[in-house]
Amino acid sequence: MMKEPAPTVASSPSATSSSAAALAAASAEPRWQRYGVLAVALATALLCMTVIWAFPRPIGDLYVGLAGGRDVMQGKLAKPDEWSFLTTNRVWMNQNWGTHLAYYWSNRLAGQTGLLLLKAAMIALMGLGVTLAARQRGARLGASVLVAGGVIIAARAYIDLRPNLTTLMMAPWMLYLLMRSRDRVHRIWLAVGFIALWANMHGGFNLGLGMLGLWAAYHGLAAWGASGEIQTAFKRYWPLAAATVAAIVLAGVATPFVVVKPYGLANLLHGFIVFKEPAWREVSEWRSIFEWRDQDYGSRWEFLTMLGLIVAASFANFQVWRHKRLTGQAPRLKPSAQAVAFTLFEVTLLLIVVYMACSSRRFMPAAMALAAPFLAVQLDSLLRLARRSWPLAAACLLLAIPTAYQGFRLTRYYRPDNPQFTRETFLERLVFAHQMMPLLPAEFINANNITGNVFEEWRWEGYLHWMCPQLKLYIGGRAQQVYSVQEYEEQRYLGGMPGEALRVFRQRDVHLVVMPWAEAAGTFLDDLVGKPDSTWAVLYFDGRNAILADYRYGPTRRLISAAMANQLKFPNEEVATLSRAACLSSICLRTQVSQADALAAVRQAVRQYDSHLMPTLLCNLSPNRQLADEDMRLLEQRFTELSNLPQPRPEGVSVLSTCKQLCVLLFDQYNAAGRLAQAQQWRLHAAEMDKRLEEMKQYWSL
Repeated sequence: MMKEPAPTVASSPSATSSSAAALAAASAEPRWQRYGVLAVALATALLCMTVIWAFPRPIGDLYVGLAGGRDVMQGKLAKPDEWSFLTTNRVWMNQNWGTHLAYYWSNRLAGQTGLLLLKAAMIALMGLGVTLAARQRGARLGASVLVAGGVIIAARAYIDLRPNLTTLMMAPWMLYLLMRSRDRVHRIWLAVGFIALWANMHGGFNLGLGMLGLWAAYHGLAAWGASGEIQTAFKRYWPLAAATVAAIVLAGVATPFVVVKPYGLANLLHGFIVFKEPAWREVSEWRSIFEWRDQDYGSRWEFLTMLGLIVAASFANFQVWRHKRLTGQAPRLKPSAQAVAFTLFEVTLLLIVVYMACSSRRFMPAAMALAAPFLAVQLDSLLRLARRSWPLAAACLLLAIPTAYQGFRLTRYYRPDNPQFTRETFLERLVFAHQMMPLLPAEFINANNITGNVFEEWRWEGYLHWMCPQLKLYIGGRAQQVYSVQEYEEQRYLGGMPGEALRVFRQRDVHLVVMPWAEAAGTFLDDLVGKPDSTWAVLYFDGRNAILADYRYGPTRRLISAAMANQLKFPNEEVATLSRAACLSSICLRTQVSQADALAAVRQAVRQYDSHLMPTLLCNLSPNRQLADEDMRLLEQRFTELSNLPQPRPEGVSVLSTCKQLCVLLFDQYNAAGRLAQAQQWRLHAAEMDKRLEEMKQYWSL
């Protein structure tokens, strides 16, 4: 166990008697009670880490990391990019290559288990770094551990398997190394080596450089002010200046030479691109916490609560100190130059990270990790006033109870019968792989040796390159690291204008589209294949995601013909049936496919499988979009079958969503036909489905 930090100031007689009283009171407590409270704090922190380890986050950067690590192993780091058809002769500024390599080897050596262990290790190191930094700051072990657990649970909306976790892990360790150099200035070289490592792990290393620069500047200035001689200050603190220069050189120039090919000064300056280009700040994670758009991305209240705790605890401690000064209990000592330098460093660092967090949500967890040691000291000072261990135990319970409840919700989330999901592995559910990534489309692409330029969903860039490296993709999550602002704005623009997209597709030789058939992307796909003069057909549809192909282009026309003739390989029979029905219903094939054949394929898909698209296709194929009586009966029968399925069951939410869509479609059909009694009946059924869906989501969602 670490020793309590020694007092840094001499004690007055009154302070000595007060300390003696506190020591006597502490000694009066049984040792088992003090150690028991410490065990409670450790258990609370462990609970927080476990919950965050299992907390699900939809993220595509994991697959960017896996594919990026493979690139490093193949000698492609700092070489012309091969992922996209837009980046010819352009180099991907992959500042996260070290983290990517860690992801790649964890997956290669132990598969999904390796990735889960890596995440657990990084979270544990983050917690340990916060704890050690708080101890160096002067907080006792129990308070340090408690605050470390609290910071980790507060950052739950940002801790996931992506390179950003590297900076969250390393930032508190950098603070710890700086504080370790207070007594022995030459220990600062440990921080230099640490930054050299950080600079090859994640672009957030600039935060470490800034911390080192502030540390060196304030200690040098304080020593100069105290001695009045610059030579004296330099003689004592020259290692800090030398270390700062060395860290800049290693991070920006020398280290990349050792790897393969230098990024040069761009390695230092690249992170500021986002602040120079307003367009990049439209990405959700770069927006200010005070913007009301995309409220589902991340959370603000934990960060603001932590700021409130810091302000409240600091104010309370100031009032205690003020009372002691007025009553003569606090010693009137002149602070040393080192104490002044450290205070200035800490205040400046807090102001900087708070500003960063307020300007961009991305920085909130790092700000909380770096502010945690200060909070730990303030809380510990207040807890010491009680001269008992129970306030710390009470604080642990305040944190542990809601965290344990969240853990209970997580056990429900991972149950095999959760109706929001299919039967998936733990990691797949952790990162929403089946819901967010094109797992089955990638299998279909590889099974049929499909190549070419692809317009894909933004989040799918990493996964598609990881699974289908033969494809040339459009633009995705690597964003400013390799793409231009113009390309990013073009991607946002095309998503809402299919007509303009077709012009760009012809210009850029794009003949495949791979996107989810839902929400905004689904509207884009509807417009792309639904126009009377459309030349695009559905090549693949699995109930969630789709692949569209250009019928005018020879290679993709042959794929469409093979799909019409049942000659393509599909992941399973369900996908084959749904894909054939969607393909034969494509407008551009009306001259080659009879309406009867298309109707037969769609009816078969409706009878056999749950799909939100098939009833709509059935309606589109009907004359004047009015369903025949036999199709009305088919949809009613299918509604009865689906709505009576036992719940909970895997993908039950999808089933009920299809039931609701059937109700809405049948209501519209009966209402248009003037059969108002039946229409009202289906309106009531739709309301019932809405209620069941809401109840199901409230019970199973986090």
